[in-house]
Amino acid sequence: MNPDFDFDKVGKRMPYKVPDDFFSKMEKDIWKEVSGKMPEKRADEQAIVVRHKFSYRRFTLRVLTALAAAVALFFVINTFITKNHTNGADIEQAFGNLSQDDQAYLLEVYQEDIFLNQ
Repeated sequence: MNPDFDFDKVGKRMPYKVPDDFFSKMEKDIWKEVSGKMPEKRADEQAIVVRHKFSYRRFTLRVLTALAAAVALFFVINTFITKNHTNGADIEQAFGNLSQDDQAYLLEVYQEDIFLNQ
């Protein structure tokens, strides 16, 4: 940004023009419309209120259903992970079932792995 630039010299111009009495006339028109007697609720407006309450109940039911599904999914995934989790004894038993040549090969590969032996 140019340090010699002065925002005070830019000016504040509106891109459009309105008649001089536009805003005062608009305010008078609004007050004229609003100050009149409010009409009584019609039957269709009351139906909208009832529909709104019904949709609120439906929304609450959907949220609770989604919450229950999330909790059930959590328990399903948790049991799946704990079932598939192997412990060290299983690995040692699988290594012991290998032949001597296979065991030697795995140990050699393990010792030469640059990522594990840094």
